[in-house]
Amino acid sequence: SKKRGRRRKDRREDAQKAQLPAVAQAPAVPAVPAPSAAALADFQHATDLANAGHTADAELELKQFELRYPGYAIPAIDLGLLARRDGKLDQSEAALQRATALDPDSAVAWSELGVTLRQEGKFMQAQAAYAHALAADPVYAPAYRNLGVLLDLYLDDAAAALPQFERYQQLTGEG
Repeated sequence: SKKRGRRRKDRREDAQKAQLPAVAQAPAVPAVPAPSAAALADFQHATDLANAGHTADAELELKQFELRYPGYAIPAIDLGLLARRDGKLDQSEAALQRATALDPDSAVAWSELGVTLRQEGKFMQAQAAYAHALAADPVYAPAYRNLGVLLDLYLDDAAAALPQFERYQQLTGEG
């Protein structure tokens, strides 16, 4: 009788588990393979174009890279940086949002998104982006500096900014 009671309880628990929403079991995200030598060469070519000031050609190469090698966040980050440098903040934000979707653990993508959002006047969203950057990599120094600037100059909260600048100094040794 104890055994029967236990079985009924087990069946009830199994039925309750079966009714739980599937959200708790998200599918694993497949890892992006390491880039091939050809991919690295293509990316280097786009970077060289950008560094030489050939923005339009670099942008085209980076977009082609994204099409040939989907799944990599770095070209989206660079497209975001190029767009921001050209004052195209909406395009910068879109590219950096794409980068964070491709690599949610990229402190660089989150921090750069924060800079763009700050420049757009979206201060709370920028602060959230910096928080994502620091959650992804607690020793990514630029995120502390960027958060400190946002807090101090844009949100007028010097008291909250100070620990961010201090952590930045600890990480970089800058005085």
